[in-house]
Amino acid sequence: MIPFDFSYHRPDSVAEAVASYRRLERAGLEPVYYGGGTEIITLARQGELRTGAVIDLKGVPECRALMCRDGSVLLGAGLTLAEVGERGGWAPLAEAVGRIADHTSRCRITLGGNLAGQLPYREAVLPLLLVDTVAVVAGDGGLRRIRLADVFRGSLRLAPGTFLAQLEVPLDEADGPHFASKRTRLDWVDYPLLTLVGVRAGGRVRMAFSGLCGYPFRDPAMERDLQAGRIEDAIGHIPGPVVDDLHGSADYRRHVLAGALHDALEVLRA
Repeated sequence: MIPFDFSYHRPDSVAEAVASYRRLERAGLEPVYYGGGTEIITLARQGELRTGAVIDLKGVPECRALMCRDGSVLLGAGLTLAEVGERGGWAPLAEAVGRIADHTSRCRITLGGNLAGQLPYREAVLPLLLVDTVAVVAGDGGLRRIRLADVFRGSLRLAPGTFLAQLEVPLDEADGPHFASKRTRLDWVDYPLLTLVGVRAGGRVRMAFSGLCGYPFRDPAMERDLQAGRIEDAIGHIPGPVVDDLHGSADYRRHVLAGALHDALEVLRA
């Protein structure tokens, strides 16, 4: 049970969604956008989030789009992870989201919600970082297209009142094999010690990681070493402190990473 009252709004368009946010913001209700709602509901029940208004984006058509055009797949941010995994049309993304939580949860968690969530893993972003993904962002001026890399730096960084509506993924950019692996301590639905997604694009290895640091990342120095097969050198270029928590120590995570990189390179450099 959520221990506070709030108003619920379900707009039918991008313009209505943004206008609702601004109106509720002026009223001092501190509105939040809502997709699948799993994290918002959990945080509200735990007393870590409080709002006077929720704006449900599931009625906005752009957020539910799923189509292929001009060598790209267009994915609405309101699609569930289950829909992306089963209908999304790009194997690296399908495999990455298929390892997030269990199937019941994936039927509620949305693609945009995973990228914008407060949990540090955000595994759905990993394959999206490996190609020149375009984020379609909704705000006061309507929809605008921007490189995902310009608004996702460890987390999704959007101005208040704006929201991620869609993602455009160029399918023809990654022309080689791919690899996806989630390593956990106890069970595959546990929080990851490490999630790794890699592709070979233009003859070169690209990899992105989650669970290793406090944020998902792709690092060019690591990729240069991995292209040459230098796994230990690549591990030395991890761009931030390695997580050390009850799920696994920093040293254990590095050990898990070394094994995962060996497996990935066997596939990506074949």
